[in-house]
Amino acid sequence: MQLFKEIKNNVQGLKYVSDHQKLFLRNTAIAIIIWVFIGDSLILNNFFTQVVSHFSFWTIGFISDKTPEIYYHTDKLGLVSGNVNDFRGRVCIGSPCNGMDLYYLCLAFIWVFPTISKKRKVLYGIIGVGVIFVANVLRIAALFELLENHPDWFDLFHKTIFQFIIYLLLFILWGFYLKDTRKKVEPSV
Repeated sequence: MQLFKEIKNNVQGLKYVSDHQKLFLRNTAIAIIIWVFIGDSLILNNFFTQVVSHFSFWTIGFISDKTPEIYYHTDKLGLVSGNVNDFRGRVCIGSPCNGMDLYYLCLAFIWVFPTISKKRKVLYGIIGVGVIFVANVLRIAALFELLENHPDWFDLFHKTIFQFIIYLLLFILWGFYLKDTRKKVEPSV
């Protein structure tokens, strides 16, 4: 408790930091602390892995008219991975690929700003998670198709190109979120 009192006193003592900036810093610290506690949650990671795996399986079947198999594997630590496979190849969807960190990053960024309305935060939170989820499912389906047609491109797309696209979508979303939608009123002469 003493640590929090010292932090509060230090932040309150900053002369050139506005109240909104102090709230932003406080909210950011809270978001980081929450992530420390839930970032490695087995329950959340397994839930997101299963949901993304199931939707990827369905999307691959819908796009290609060839429904692959899906099965889940649990490792020694209790982490679930979803395996989508057939004669074309196999994609393993594990904790790093389930998008949980991106959902949280998106939501945390949206919620740390103290001056933006709750309605806008909820709207962009839902849109952000939805966009990331759909993009991630499409990414996995595309990786599955790459295995059949261009297996030598798999690593390039998996580790670089699709990562760039997902983060670009996230930054575009944040840009719209932070954009001031109020019309500027010019002073009358």
